[in-house]
Amino acid sequence: MCADKVVVLLASLSWCRPCKKVLPQYNKLAAVYSEAIFLRFNGNENEDTKALFKTKLKARVTPSFFFFKAGELLGTCTGANATRFETNLRSHLPANAMPAEMLYPEEAPVAA
Repeated sequence: MCADKVVVLLASLSWCRPCKKVLPQYNKLAAVYSEAIFLRFNGNENEDTKALFKTKLKARVTPSFFFFKAGELLGTCTGANATRFETNLRSHLPANAMPAEMLYPEEAPVAA
């Protein structure tokens, strides 16, 4: 059931270089952490996404990652740091919903 799953939302901007660079790692983590639901959107796509980005989510840094469960915000993290993102993701998942080891155990530089 979806209400039991952690939903990960990547809020980015279409022109943001760090957002573009972190996307391959985000996609790789989405493939490995299949018990979570991974979504993303560009906050500058249209007026609705601008309102969601600025007003509802209050995103001030890109990329921004939001973690939800049953519609409730569990936490956030920002920046193009795969280790920080994965650490935050793992903190919201049960042990049986993730691999034993992290994909990005150390400060992983974002691929160019």
